[in-house]
Amino acid sequence: MLAYSIHQAVVTPYVSQESGREIQEFVTMEKLADVAEWVKTARKQYGRVSPKAPRIPAIPATKVPATPFFFRDEAGNNRRSFTFKSYNPKSADNTLNRNRGDEVKYASAPFFLQTGDPTNTRTIKLDVSQLHAGTVFSVVLSNRRYSDLRGRRDGTIVIRNGVTGTAAKKLADGPIKWFYHGKPLNVGHLVIAITVTDTQFTIAYETPEGFVVHGDCPISYLTPAEIGDVRGMPFYLNIYVKTKAGEGGELK
Repeated sequence: MLAYSIHQAVVTPYVSQESGREIQEFVTMEKLADVAEWVKTARKQYGRVSPKAPRIPAIPATKVPATPFFFRDEAGNNRRSFTFKSYNPKSADNTLNRNRGDEVKYASAPFFLQTGDPTNTRTIKLDVSQLHAGTVFSVVLSNRRYSDLRGRRDGTIVIRNGVTGTAAKKLADGPIKWFYHGKPLNVGHLVIAITVTDTQFTIAYETPEGFVVHGDCPISYLTPAEIGDVRGMPFYLNIYVKTKAGEGGELK
């Protein structure tokens, strides 16, 4: 049962309940911060009698030639880095800012998938070390820019991964499906490389030995079998950051 529970936690947000059907219970940044502190305390208290933590095998990322992504904010300004605001509990009309938080969105120039060109590859490297437990960060590949990044509309295609390792995929004619992919992106002062090729969408992160594949595999392949025939349809890479608490920062 323990092995089953661990496996389930790794791959799906659906959690068995004491009665009734499984329900979605998503990981939050706050809970991840709590768990990190619990682990640190336990290791400090029992480290002398507990076994050495095993080294988790990683899949080295393969270097490929790529052109850089270019981004703009919602006002149309070119951006080489992505700033996010400090949280303000009051909104512009001086009412409590309870739900939305302070969010910013950036989108790349349009590009195309499934072109048949093996050199059709774009990438961006980001230092995400300023992400903290009060920030939500998502990388969203979609046929929309700035809007409908959770795939609520018919026709929207969304493939995304976020700071908690919670990923999702939505095809044009289907519901969004959530799953867990890789470790949290705010752990270990990460530098990440986000790469979209003609047929796959991958995140890698930097280690002393070089870049390794986040989640050990692409977030998704981008073939017609995986996302439908999207030839001739413009796509965008969206960067979304929301500050729910704490200070702002910069991803660069």
